[in-house]
Formats: sequence, structure tokens, C-alpha cells
Amino acid sequence: MSTNPPQQPYGAPPPETGYQPVPPQPPYGQPQPTPYGQPPLSYGQPPYGQSPPPYASTIPPYDPQYGNPGYPWTPPPQYASFGQRLLAVLIDSLILSAILVVLGLLSVPLFISSVSTSTDRFGAQTTDITNSALFALGIVIVSVAFLVAFLYEPLLMARKGDAHGQTFGRRVAKIRVTSMQGGPVGTGQIWLRFFMKSLISGSIFYLGYLWMLWDPQRQTWHDKIANTYVVQA
Repeated sequence: MSTNPPQQPYGAPPPETGYQPVPPQPPYGQPQPTPYGQPPLSYGQPPYGQSPPPYASTIPPYDPQYGNPGYPWTPPPQYASFGQRLLAVLIDSLILSAILVVLGLLSVPLFISSVSTSTDRFGAQTTDITNSALFALGIVIVSVAFLVAFLYEPLLMARKGDAHGQTFGRRVAKIRVTSMQGGPVGTGQIWLRFFMKSLISGSIFYLGYLWMLWDPQRQTWHDKIANTYVVQA
């Protein structure tokens, strides 16, 4: 006994089975279809009506094949030169030194006016605090100076938007610190890079800083440890 389904009459539409044909997709890298009246989206561009991400010109499009963490940029980024990085360091050092000098000049008179020196009958000098309020204010100003010196670079680099990865000196030199994939650096990377720069890169005749002169990605030791690049902004 035959189990073949009955034939449809000639010219009749096929029976509905619930299957809906899938529209053909454009080739990889070609503009994707968009609703009527909107411009097509090209690969790597933000959706229609949305602003591009900060410093989008330096962020390469995500590659599904090679987008895993640690894969270098394609094409390679424009790394910051030694002169640009040196200029940024000099500007930041001048700004930070000026802030610390001002805070120091404010604290010294407070310490001088809050203590007194006396000499006993044996010729020994003793120093006494005569105004505890002024002395405490001087301690606060000195503490603020230490905090400014410690937090200057990490806090400036962690800012959101176009200033991310930049200090005032790097902004003048038109460079920024990015991740290995070209995006913003994480908070952990910022602090790791800061500590490694302070403790390691300058410990052996500043060899960690000079390493960028012959490194193909122009990375210093602290860049390599924190997985960061310094590129043109």
C-alpha cells in the first residue's frame, strides 16, 4: 500500500508547513539591511542615531576571527614617539611640582607659627607645640600634597570620555594610554601600570623607560606588565 502524500492540483499554492524562508544575508563586511528610510550601517560604525564611542578613530573594528584578548591591532596603531612621551612627562612634572610647591609654601608658615623653641639650664633645646590648631592644619595640607602626588596620574587616566587614558601632559602631547585591543584601560591596569612605573621601570638606570626605543610596539616595562600601549590621540 502506497504512503505517498496526495498530489496538489496543478497551479495550487503549496500547503503551509510553518516554515518561513530566511532572507539572504549580505557577504561578510558588506552593509547590513536597515529599515526603510535609514542609511545602511557599515562594518565598525555605530547604529543610526547614536554617537560614536570616545576616540573612535583609534579603536579598530572588532574582528570576529581575531577579536580575542591580546591580539594586536589590525592595522597596527600609530605608537607615540619617545619625544611625545618625554614632553608629556615634563609637562606633568611641572604641573605636579607647582601644586606641591604651593601646598608646601602654605604649610611651612603654619608649622613655624605653631611651635616654639626653648633652652633649658643645661643648654638643651626643646620644641613645644603652642598652637595645635595651626599645627593640625599644616598636617592636613601636607597630607593633601601627598595625596595629589599619589593620585594625580591614576585619577586623570580613569576619566571617562575623550580624556580617558590621558593626563594633562599627554593631552598636550596628543597621546593616550590604551589597552592591547585599542579600547579604554581598566582600573586595575591603570594602578598596575602606575606602581610598576614607580617601582620597576626607573630602578635600573631608567632602563624600563628607555626600553621603548628599541621595542617594536614602543612599550616600556610598565606597558608590557600592564598590557597597555601608548598611541597617538
